[in-house]
Amino acid sequence: MKKITTMIALIIVAVTLVFVYQSTKPHSNDVTNEVDTNQVEPANNQDATNEPESLTSPDDINLIDLDGKEKDFEFTYHGKTFSAVYSKNSWHITDSYKITNRNDITIICQALNEIHLIPGNDGESYRTAEDMADEWLRHNFAYSFLPEGSQWKASAKDVDLDPEDQGKNLIEMYRQRQH
Repeated sequence: MKKITTMIALIIVAVTLVFVYQSTKPHSNDVTNEVDTNQVEPANNQDATNEPESLTSPDDINLIDLDGKEKDFEFTYHGKTFSAVYSKNSWHITDSYKITNRNDITIICQALNEIHLIPGNDGESYRTAEDMADEWLRHNFAYSFLPEGSQWKASAKDVDLDPEDQGKNLIEMYRQRQH
């Protein structure tokens, strides 16, 4: 088991290095069936697409409360419908890997924060839309590199924005799930 854990950690480091190299190449497609890894960690907090983002405000996603209880929501992005479910201190976004534009993800997180704030992992602060977007993008990055059929890939296709993963890198998130 220790060899497998070490091997996975090395793969994550190698993938991260590849990502850093790849992040300087131009690309497009904000909604995809496959995650464009160049959009995972844009330099200097800039949008990695080098194209204008499509959202300008939280209202642009048409967030709708499906059950009237502020728990089950849906929103639209580039003509596609996405599910956002709130449970105590967490937002679950289904198929979040399909949204890759950092600025648009941040605006979506702003819309979610307008409904329910998520506590920070310190128990005193609240997560910002930017911080939540960082976690979302880490999930997208993991999803893009995990093999088909992997239980981890199935888990990474959706994001759970909660206090536990705030500020953690992929290796820390992996280690947390091993205990």
